[in-house]
Amino acid sequence: MQRENWPDAVRLHLAIASVGNSTLMMQSGKGRVARAQKFLISEMSLKGLTGMNELAFAEFLNKKTEALSLKLLKPEDDQPNWGAARKVINIFLRLCAMNKDLHLTFNLASIEQFLEVPLDSQIVAKVDEKTGSKYAPKFRIKNLNPQLNQKIQDAAMLLANMENLNRYELDVLYWNSQKHA
Repeated sequence: MQRENWPDAVRLHLAIASVGNSTLMMQSGKGRVARAQKFLISEMSLKGLTGMNELAFAEFLNKKTEALSLKLLKPEDDQPNWGAARKVINIFLRLCAMNKDLHLTFNLASIEQFLEVPLDSQIVAKVDEKTGSKYAPKFRIKNLNPQLNQKIQDAAMLLANMENLNRYELDVLYWNSQKHA
C-alpha cells in the first residue's frame, strides 16, 4: 500500500468499526449494520468538510442523516429511523476527528466545534445529571427527531464548554462511565 492511500484505508476501517450490532440493536431490520457501513463507506466522504461554517455543516449533517435514515427503517412501522442514522454518523465523525491521520489530512479541526456528541441513553442520562434536564426518562433513539436532538446537543455544548472540550469529546467521558468508575 502506498502512503498516500493511507487516509482512505483508515476512513474505510473507521466506517466499519463505528457501527456494530450493539450500535443499532432493535433500531432496524435484518442487514442494518451492513447497510449503515455501506452508507458510511460510499456516502460519507471527508473531503469538502474543511472550512465549512456552522450552517453549511448542519446542512451537510442533516442531509446525510435523512439519506441514511431511509436505509434504517424502524422494524415496527417501516418509517425512517432518524435517530439511529444520526447516532451512526456522529460516531463515525467522532472516530475520524479523533484519528490523528484523518484529523490532519482532512483538516477536521476546522469543523470540530460543530461535531455533535453521539446520543444514546447513557450520554443523555449524563447530560441530565450534569444540567438538571429531564430528557433521559423518555429518551429512545428511535424517537429522536431533529428538534429533540438540538435541545440535547445544546445542553451538551454547555457541558463541553465548562469542560473545555469539543462537544463530541463528551462521548469519551460519558459513554460507559458508570461501568468503569
